[in-house]
Amino acid sequence: KVVLAFMVLFGALVMVGAAGSTNLAALDWSDRNHAALVIAITAAAVAAYRPLGFLITMALLVLFARLGSVAVRSLVLTTMV
Repeated sequence: KVVLAFMVLFGALVMVGAAGSTNLAALDWSDRNHAALVIAITAAAVAAYRPLGFLITMALLVLFARLGSVAVRSLVLTTMV
């Protein structure tokens, strides 16, 4: 019940603060690829959590994130040279 009360409270705060924010179309969307990747990784973690368990899922996510960052970094360095 406490969590529910906090959810309602924070939802009301978001609704009150929304009037002072900028329009969605005025936001800078240059980081949308990174946001999409974060959402995809989160969805994969949620899907893999129950069948694989916490440790295996987290190990795979860390491995994927490390390999992904190394691949992107080497691709950037290759294109710069």
